Amino acid sequence: MFQLKLAAVVGGVMLAYFGIQEFRVSQGTSEEPVAVDLAELESGKNSDNNHIRIGEHVAVYSGCVYQYRQDKYDRGEPKRSTSVDYT
Repeated sequence: MFQLKLAAVVGGVMLAYFGIQEFRVSQGTSEEPVAVDLAELESGKNSDNNHIRIGEHVAVYSGCVYQYRQDKYDRGEPKRSTSVDYT
């Protein structure tokens, strides 16, 4: 019974911690995203708003590191139907 109470307390503390972190991130944001140029972000200019919309840019996927899942017996490059876990 003690372990269950301890797990509930630890879970509550973790939820409170992550809730506070999300609250801090949400401070100073607006409902509508602010348009920002990607070159400005890359040069180090910070936006006053955390909710941004990146303008026109070119995605260079060959320079990315990504992880995907494939069947055990699949060989070769991933296909269009391959699910990417993260980039």
